[in-house]
Formats: sequence, structure tokens, C-alpha cells
Amino acid sequence: MRLLNTDKVRRHRRRSSGPGSCSALLLSLCLLTATAGSTVQAADASSRQQAIDMAMRQNGGQGKVLGVQVIRAENGQSYFAVKILSNGRVRVHRIPQSR
Repeated sequence: MRLLNTDKVRRHRRRSSGPGSCSALLLSLCLLTATAGSTVQAADASSRQQAIDMAMRQNGGQGKVLGVQVIRAENGQSYFAVKILSNGRVRVHRIPQSR
């Protein structure tokens, strides 16, 4: 039976788990995810067809469009609600309507 040198294991643990290494990685991942999501929603659609095209792009270019509605939010902004059936699931993509 082989015994491990506990001092060697402790030193290894201290080096690999620095106080900010994991949190810095997590922070950068969160920032990358947040900026990627905001760029997708940046454009507004001026017509139903343009909203469908944008929603299909967000859905990976696949699926069947079930319907499109223009909805006015409480803050007065209008958006297109595009329902897409893909992989057995219905997803509603909200695309802001340009004025």
C-alpha cells in the first residue's frame, strides 16, 4: 500500500485554487454571455416578415412559424410575438417593432 505525502498534496491544492482564479473566470463568462444576448435583441423589425426572419435566425434557422401577433406593452412599446415550433417545443420570440 502506498501512502501519500500530505504536505505535497496541500501545496498542490494551494497553488491550483487561488482566491480569485475561479471568480475571475466566472465573471468573464457572465460578461461574455450578457453581451452576446444583448446584441441579438438590438435590432427592431419594421414588418411582420422581418420579425419572422429575425426570430428564425434566433432559433437557429429551423422550425415552423405558428403565428405572429403585434403586442403593445404597458410602457407603450410595441413588439412582435413570433411563435415558432421547433423540436416539439413552441417558443415565443419577442422582437421590438420599429416606429
